[in-house]
Amino acid sequence: MLIQGQYQSGSLVFPGSFNPVHDGHLAMADVASRRYAVTVQPEISIANVDKPDIDDADLQRRLARVQRIGIPLVTRAARFFEKAACFPGCRFIIGADTALRLNDPAYANHCPRQRDDCIAKIQRHGCRFVVFGRLIGHTFQDATTLPLCQNLLAICDLVPESDFRIDISSTQLRSTWPDQSPP
Repeated sequence: MLIQGQYQSGSLVFPGSFNPVHDGHLAMADVASRRYAVTVQPEISIANVDKPDIDDADLQRRLARVQRIGIPLVTRAARFFEKAACFPGCRFIIGADTALRLNDPAYANHCPRQRDDCIAKIQRHGCRFVVFGRLIGHTFQDATTLPLCQNLLAICDLVPESDFRIDISSTQLRSTWPDQSPP
């Protein structure tokens, strides 16, 4: 499922749509890189569970910008258990919103057992998550207070608000674009 780029074993993988790359992404990559003393590789999946596929022109635009974070990877891995198969043993950088989606049985056919099976697949590949707090709605959700199931919590390294807080999102930035295209 790896389409483009070469995974550097041991690097942190930072999945995202990066539409656009913003200061929050850069700060998360910096904090995680310093914390683990390894490089960060952004990963863009052409396929996404919640969004339409990314076309080639849009992908090229995003890749040009995401290089500010590191050497990019491109996959068709829409789900984290698929990403884990592509990047065994890695730590994924994610926000609190993504951790909450991983925890939500709705993303596994509304079945807690299927959710737990997906988490177990990620764990079998030796992967972990570095979870950062995120502004969700009008409330900052500190990673250390997320209501996660035990098996997911067991593979998460939670970054406290005292180490990272930037209240920005790509969705918020896109809402300021007159034609929904980057300036």
